[in-house]
Amino acid sequence: WINADDVLMPGALSAICGIVGEHPEVEWMGGPQYVFETDVQQQVLQRSTPTPTAVIREGLCDGKHWEMLQQEGTFFSRALWFRAKHGLKGFELAGDWNFWREMAHHGVYYQYESPLGAFRRRVGQLSVERIGDYRAEIERVMPLEVRRGRFEELDLEQEWNAKVIRFDDGSGRMVVGVESVREVYQKVGKSSLKSEQAGSNGWFEQPKKLQQDERFENAVAAYNRAIVQNPNFAEDHYNLGQALGQLHRWEEAIVGYQKAISLGFAGAEVRCHLGYALGQLGRWKEAIVEYQLVLEVNPQSAEVNQCLGDAYSKIGLKDKAITTYRRTLEIKPYLFEVEEKLKKLLQIVDVANKSQVELTSDRNIGIIPLLECYEVIANQPEDYQGYIDLANTFAQKQDFNQAIIFYKIALKINPNDAESTYQLGRALEVSNRIEQAVKHYKRAIDLNPKDKRYAQALELSLKSSILS
Repeated sequence: WINADDVLMPGALSAICGIVGEHPEVEWMGGPQYVFETDVQQQVLQRSTPTPTAVIREGLCDGKHWEMLQQEGTFFSRALWFRAKHGLKGFELAGDWNFWREMAHHGVYYQYESPLGAFRRRVGQLSVERIGDYRAEIERVMPLEVRRGRFEELDLEQEWNAKVIRFDDGSGRMVVGVESVREVYQKVGKSSLKSEQAGSNGWFEQPKKLQQDERFENAVAAYNRAIVQNPNFAEDHYNLGQALGQLHRWEEAIVGYQKAISLGFAGAEVRCHLGYALGQLGRWKEAIVEYQLVLEVNPQSAEVNQCLGDAYSKIGLKDKAITTYRRTLEIKPYLFEVEEKLKKLLQIVDVANKSQVELTSDRNIGIIPLLECYEVIANQPEDYQGYIDLANTFAQKQDFNQAIIFYKIALKINPNDAESTYQLGRALEVSNRIEQAVKHYKRAIDLNPKDKRYAQALELSLKSSILS
């Protein structure tokens, strides 16, 4: 099994030929998990703990009870494929989980000592963007409570033996053996299998597991302990940032991401998450820098282009936001959320062109920021009260020309609003457009003759016109 942007490791096919030639009973094998970003020689993650066939058969390679079985570099015989291929049917995302589960009913899984394939980690992957949907498909077939029960049963039955294959230097042959997963974990000191009494989940108490199980406070504590023991392991800093982000502890998350980058873990994914965390604190200019760095490596990421467009929009760079949203839709058409954001931005620009409002974010000179225009105009373009609010804001800031424009737009939507008609008259009068002011005062009186302010304003305006 090899996917489009992943790779087989050097020597993988030679090893497979050697194994099958010496051990024809082996029909299904894989290697340790191996993850990279740009250079396959520089892994960002490698896990070598073998997986017992019983764990796969019971559906426990779900990312919660056990690590998922890596697709890349997993080999199986044609005969085994025909016995298990129906396991892929009915799944959009989690077909591999069910396929391996079905295969484990017909064959035995062997793990070779060296990686046979490598998974390329990048921004925008379905395995990242739709992990919730992936897990939902598993849940539909085998609910979490059922999997927990199966895990506890295996624990009681001591079914923790995994088939392993190693190359023996002395004989020059491939040697098949059996290894206990408990012994492996105790030997390497990475984790221990925790069997609690009542209510035990039977999960491995390691930081990654805690994070996957959404036990984020515990995960943060576990990552901090791991970092004390090995402060230069970049991935722990990155994962700590992830767990902190889930707790909305953004300042601390940023520190974790930045530390991971300083230690060389500077791929697209960590920079994307750093950009998001910066955005949560309103540090949009810094977020833009991170998104731009990601797009230098992967310019075709619709997700990151969308994030960049959002950041531009937040600081009022409407033209750049529009361009970036359009590029996002070129890469991945029919993204409803992006289409809506682009539509609203274009509405803002259209209103701005009609009303001659400069869409900057300089409050000191009385100009409403882009974000407020976004909320007031674009979200409800037919709600006249939004335009009234804008007009009143400009009037309070003594920018009566802008106020007049928005009062007129509002009155086109609701021409029977006496108060807005009166306020438009006042703005016109202050702008020395007396005849128009008189006209609107009279209109306000017609709409609401009980309000004495309208008649007083008309009287004063008429006296002013006579004196002039």
